[in-house]
Amino acid sequence: MRHRGRDPAEPDAFFRRVPPVQAEGCHDRGGVLLHRRRRGDGERAAGAPRAVLPLLLRQEAGVRGHGPPRQGEGDGGRAAVLALRRRRRPPAALQGLLQAHRVLRRPLRRHARRRRHPRRLRRPRHRRRHAAAGVPGLPDGCKGAEVLRRAEKGYLSVPHHGEIVLQRWGGSKRITVEEAKARISDILEEYLGSGDRSEALRCIRDLKIPFFHHDVVKRALVLAVERGGAAEGHILDLLKSASEEGVINESQIAKGFDRLIDSVDDLALDVPNARCLLKSVIHKASSDGWLCASGLKPFPPEPKKTSEVADAAVREFKAKAVSIIKEYFMTGDIMEVVSRLEAENGSCCSSFNAIFVQRLINAAMDRKSRDKEMASVLLSALCLPPEDVVAGFQLLIEAAEDAALDNPAIVEDLTMFFARSVVDEVIAPSDLEAMEEDAGRVKADGSTGMLALRNARALLSAKLSAERILRCWGGGGSGKAGWELDEVKDMISKLLQEYDCGGDIREACRRIKDLGMPFFHHEVVKKTLVAIIEKRGKDERLWGLLRECYGRGLITPNQMTKGFERVADGVEDLALDVPDAGKQFGCCVERARKEGWLDASFSVARPGQPVSNGVCS
Repeated sequence: MRHRGRDPAEPDAFFRRVPPVQAEGCHDRGGVLLHRRRRGDGERAAGAPRAVLPLLLRQEAGVRGHGPPRQGEGDGGRAAVLALRRRRRPPAALQGLLQAHRVLRRPLRRHARRRRHPRRLRRPRHRRRHAAAGVPGLPDGCKGAEVLRRAEKGYLSVPHHGEIVLQRWGGSKRITVEEAKARISDILEEYLGSGDRSEALRCIRDLKIPFFHHDVVKRALVLAVERGGAAEGHILDLLKSASEEGVINESQIAKGFDRLIDSVDDLALDVPNARCLLKSVIHKASSDGWLCASGLKPFPPEPKKTSEVADAAVREFKAKAVSIIKEYFMTGDIMEVVSRLEAENGSCCSSFNAIFVQRLINAAMDRKSRDKEMASVLLSALCLPPEDVVAGFQLLIEAAEDAALDNPAIVEDLTMFFARSVVDEVIAPSDLEAMEEDAGRVKADGSTGMLALRNARALLSAKLSAERILRCWGGGGSGKAGWELDEVKDMISKLLQEYDCGGDIREACRRIKDLGMPFFHHEVVKKTLVAIIEKRGKDERLWGLLRECYGRGLITPNQMTKGFERVADGVEDLALDVPDAGKQFGCCVERARKEGWLDASFSVARPGQPVSNGVCS
């Protein structure tokens, strides 16, 4: 069966003329895939080439003289297959058929593999062999591999993962930030005095705060820059030994250097050549091999040089501003602050006003809610130009990252100060938006300053937010520094009533402490004694509260004595409601003496009021 004039490159044109035939099941021999499916007479001719291909090979082999079929092997098609297996070169007509067979064979093999082995296409063998290559030694899908993957992605890949992991079970809550800094300073001072390097390293280890060792590096470098000379050599030797012995790891050393690089301009106010000295220290550390200088932050651009007189004036104003703020927190006298600020900044210099705003809020954030309320009231009463207040807020935003190391709640504090300044009309809402735009150009989206600005805008956009913001620190929105006297008395009465009705003694002590008015604790003693007398001395819960407060040192002996004296002065008025008030008070005095709260010389009788001591039955 020969067809002249066909193109071997167009097999479909040739096979289209072949009628459908029946093909028995065959198998793959010599690289030629023979289909095993039986085709019926009703199949379309397009499916015929795969079925008739063995017959065509037999016919072509018979025409070209490949010999008759041997016994047991069928016809000439078997000879053609054997010829292919023996690598004989077939005639030209057979080459065309083989080329057509290769074209038709590819989709058929893919289809057969997809049908017989559906999983191999989704996961090839080489991928299955190396599926668990990310976790050596563990099979894919096991619990151990899943735990390691989760630890790497969920904990070790996030920023500050060291602090997070170490604080996971509260292991680092035994020491506060202030205590840690004080101990670090004491260790460094003692080392510079004694020179005992091994003892200093042992003390650093005993702190058990490896995630905070960058503060050790920073404080050591500050001492090296400030004192120089022999102190610098001792500090470098200590840091080198700490690095070599593994006391302080490389990341903490680099972080300590980066922190000092960020604040080098502030250090330059006290040490004018701090930038050059720090560069010299970095060069020496890099030469000794315990610091990678290329991995450090670049130094910030040098500020514009001003005259020494201006620098001295700024330093002097900062010192006086701190003194003014401390005195204000003690007295609450706003007019005194205004007069002193006018005297120190008679020219109303904008930079001085911005510095005062920054120092005021920084000092308030380190104090309690009462002092934060006083700072907001003072900021509103000073009537500073809005642009000066905004400049002070920008100084706070620039230094927020470093301040966050000392004050973990700095985002919440800055948020409330920003929102409160808008509610008090110190700055406009548009100023807050402009601050956020300016900070967005130089700060990352997740930085401390950006978070505070974004939270402040969200807080101001809530319904009825002004009233909540005014009372955020318990000031009551009165516009006065601190709380009113009546407000404090009312708070004390409420906490005593809540405790007497079944409250927790620790919560009551915490609320007394949060008042932030230790000089007024005699009011707590007075109201407690009055409540005990009114109940005929049968209320042991309130007496237990006094015992707990005195034992904790929350109420001092002076405040306890003053509280008893105030009750003794008003016992006659109290007798109008409680006839035996004098007797009940005498019993309280005797119990207080036995508890050790009062001195033996304390007497119920007041000058001009001959009230006899009660006798406990």
